[in-house]
Amino acid sequence: MSTVNVDEIMNQIRAEIAQKGLKESDIKFEDIPMVNNDIFGDVYNYDEFSKSLDMARPHVAVNASPALHGNILSKIVKKVLRRLIAYHIEAIVDEQNEYNKYTFNAVSMLPDKIDEYEMRIEALEKRISELEKKSN
Repeated sequence: MSTVNVDEIMNQIRAEIAQKGLKESDIKFEDIPMVNNDIFGDVYNYDEFSKSLDMARPHVAVNASPALHGNILSKIVKKVLRRLIAYHIEAIVDEQNEYNKYTFNAVSMLPDKIDEYEMRIEALEKRISELEKKSN
């Protein structure tokens, strides 16, 4: 693992600032390079998110007693075992279903909230540009 020499990096930055002849008052927000102006550009895809929610919807509720498979003897054994542990399994499944329901509902609200924030950001960016035009 390599070590990072912060002092060396700071000296390089100071040298670059001195070379450009900048003062602290000269630096504007626009001069600061942004890695990614579109926060959700590479990560968030509305259509993919909606598709994933649609695919998850049928799986929100977990079935405590799925269909039994196998020959007749194995089905009988499975049915007896299922009845013996049903009290514990059903309680766990009920809790899981409740958790799944609330989680799915919360995640389902995200696209609308993201749209709302994107509109707010757009309005704020428009206001910033208008204010910058007025100040110039």
